[in-house]
Amino acid sequence: MSMSCGVTVILLRNGEKELLQCEMRQKLIDSTIHVVANDGIHRATTKAISTHSGINEAYIYRFFNDKDDMLKEAFAYLDEEMVSAIMRFLPIMDSDEVDFRERSRRFFGKYWEFLIGNRDKCSFFIKYYYSQHYDSYPVDERAKAYQRVVDGFAPAFKKGTNVWALLNHILDVIFCNYVKVLRNEIPADESSADMVYSFVYRSIEPYFEWTEEVLPKVTMGF
Repeated sequence: MSMSCGVTVILLRNGEKELLQCEMRQKLIDSTIHVVANDGIHRATTKAISTHSGINEAYIYRFFNDKDDMLKEAFAYLDEEMVSAIMRFLPIMDSDEVDFRERSRRFFGKYWEFLIGNRDKCSFFIKYYYSQHYDSYPVDERAKAYQRVVDGFAPAFKKGTNVWALLNHILDVIFCNYVKVLRNEIPADESSADMVYSFVYRSIEPYFEWTEEVLPKVTMGF
């Protein structure tokens, strides 16, 4: 009996230790995102991240190889969040109440709202994505992470279209304009969302499988 209880206590302690390590690692990732978003990558030293997280700097090297590894893991974490957000809003495209263009506008509106509501996360994402640090990021892994998004959008485009490249173009247009929001060059309101959506829609329209005239009859089939 006592032996069994002893084993249980050890297992509980090990489980608590793993949970604590998981929480510490996540806290360091969250602090990396915050510091980079507000101070930039160059000023995001391990000391600055440690200070913000309240975790001893030495622990950083228990979870990450170095600063670059921590940046990469933070980006991967946010990339998955981006994918999850897109997938969460995709059912909007299945509605048969309105035509394709209106459905895609509503879908875009939800995604833009998600970006506006996550300022620090999006600021980090953009700063890392357009930095030299991203040059060493495993792009094949990123393509795999977005595969379900590519598969979801593929039926909307002509056969042979490189949907992954098109998706990257769409994100580039969105992020380019989101930077203007961060700089207060354009407002974070509905008018900006409409403008950015128009930029995106018109740039990808030539690749659609159908013409404007038949859009009201088309569903994406997600």
